[in-house]
Amino acid sequence: MPSPEAITPPIPQPTPEQKAFAEALSDVLVKAQELAFELATLNCRLAPNCPLVKKSRELIVELKKMIEIGKKMSRTAPATPTQ
Repeated sequence: MPSPEAITPPIPQPTPEQKAFAEALSDVLVKAQELAFELATLNCRLAPNCPLVKKSRELIVELKKMIEIGKKMSRTAPATPTQ
């Protein structure tokens, strides 16, 4: 029977640019979640007509889509081999 290393290709290590991008994306997601909390608790009668609020909500809708995709990807991701 072949060893796991023989049938499992090596996992490529991310480049410094990929690491930096992932960190920046993570920071953006955290800030967008914080923005969502602020929008959810905003108590302003003018908010529904505010362009900033409208664009912020659009951003949060896209964030929600990304989070849902991430959840699906993590459920379908192959298990990493243990050594």
